[in-house]
Amino acid sequence: MKKLHLNLIPLWFLILVFFFYSGGEGFPQEEKRTSPFIFIPDLRIWGLDIDVGYRGVRFFAGVDTILWVSAGGGYERKTFFHNPDGTIYNGGDPQIDPEKDPFFYRANVQWAAGISQGIISRGLLPQRLLPLGLSPSEPSLTRENARKGENVLEAFIFYKGRFDMHLHDRENPDQLIFRSQTIEDKDGVFQNSFLGGFTLDNIKEHRRSKVKEGYFAEISGEWGPEWFGNNIFGKADFMRFNLSMKGFIPLLDLYPENFMNILSIYAGAFISLDYFSGNSVPLNVRQTLGGRDPRTGLGGAVRGIDDGRFDAPFKVVGNLELRVNLPALIWKDLVPGLLLYFDSGYYNELNGSVLGFLFSAGGGLYLDFFNISELIVYTQYFLNGTNVNEKSFTPFRLGFGFHF
Repeated sequence: MKKLHLNLIPLWFLILVFFFYSGGEGFPQEEKRTSPFIFIPDLRIWGLDIDVGYRGVRFFAGVDTILWVSAGGGYERKTFFHNPDGTIYNGGDPQIDPEKDPFFYRANVQWAAGISQGIISRGLLPQRLLPLGLSPSEPSLTRENARKGENVLEAFIFYKGRFDMHLHDRENPDQLIFRSQTIEDKDGVFQNSFLGGFTLDNIKEHRRSKVKEGYFAEISGEWGPEWFGNNIFGKADFMRFNLSMKGFIPLLDLYPENFMNILSIYAGAFISLDYFSGNSVPLNVRQTLGGRDPRTGLGGAVRGIDDGRFDAPFKVVGNLELRVNLPALIWKDLVPGLLLYFDSGYYNELNGSVLGFLFSAGGGLYLDFFNISELIVYTQYFLNGTNVNEKSFTPFRLGFGFHF
């Protein structure tokens, strides 16, 4: 175990270097705004979420005050890897079919309302030149920081609500989640919580090459007490804290004077630390990494590993990725590419016995279509273990949107 821990230190150190060393080289000001409203759709495979912001009133000069409402829903295939007594299911039980029993479907509706207040604007943030001097032309806001307006550093506070309904499979109604004797939301949950935190976002994406550069960090806390309407259907009573950082460095932009991308390469890194506690922590909290935009937990965040299998109270994830944007197809905003990645993770039940490290590597082909999202086909390999189907290699996995 100590050897694995030492092997993990260089990866997470490199991720931190990415974060602090990937400052942009001084971007032009964003295009003049024509509307005080911000509309941000976020596609799911079978669903849609929409954020709507209003920044027509500023409480402080030079930074945006943005009022937010959001709503969305979807139909999702989810997993649950626990035996009825709550221990992790790792396969090998003849009474459990690893290809069917861990899976179930969830119908989900969620909503939120809140405010984000700028502290430092883009024009006031000091910026350093990139060491390689390879910043392509025409930088633009990414979808992530488009919703920040002029803000680079901001505070936020939100009310969040959701309703999850877990559905029995007609052909296999006895899935693992419905056998559980330890969770109070096995049929679903009506959930309310407060979320607050700070975000530093100085990532830009270049319109022509689709290369990203810059850095991002977010620290947040979420509180969902039982008295806040969290015992109407199922039960929720929890607190969660999260720290996430990512950074991108451009490496190559071939023929930047061309109207469309010819060949461009950039590297990225992501790290997240997540901790939750409570008397009744719902599945949607256990299986994710928190923040303003929750992410898939362990596995999932470490690709090639059963989604949500290691849903411990304390989790750490580190991702390294190299992305190669190939020549644009017909239109400048239809850009294929390939990527290589190395992922690592750590989980700890904080009981002194259930903990471990996870490593995976792989590659993928993707298509960035019209700045909406990316469709990705992965090949993945679990380096230091097997999934519950006793396989380490996943030859085909479909993804929607970049991993970070």
